[in-house]
Amino acid sequence: MLVFGTLLARFINRLVFAWLNNLGVNGSLTISTIAEYAVQIFAVFVALEQLNIGTQLITAAFIILFGSVCLALALAFGLGGKEWAAGVIENPPPNLRKNHPNNPLTIWQNGYTPAHILLIPCVDYGIAW
Repeated sequence: MLVFGTLLARFINRLVFAWLNNLGVNGSLTISTIAEYAVQIFAVFVALEQLNIGTQLITAAFIILFGSVCLALALAFGLGGKEWAAGVIENPPPNLRKNHPNNPLTIWQNGYTPAHILLIPCVDYGIAW
């Protein structure tokens, strides 16, 4: 389980880094490394549970850890993202403006399905399925 978890973590690290780097996000290496460590920690918890080592304690610790991380992220985004959200609403990015070909509303009005709405940005950034 740990070997598979490590391989999956490396794959997710590279996938997230390539995706964020193509989008031009600052700190894409840091975010991809955090994603890798999160998958590694999850794999360790799963392996310990399969070995029946402190099952209830590990489950409770994982739930508390996951809940606290989600709460911290929600608070950070809620409190720190007010100005950013106001800026996006006042001056939306070009691909979300009216009559832009990648605007989900424009895509929907042209008769495409929700699957197209999800796949078109991936094709634009060169992400192959």
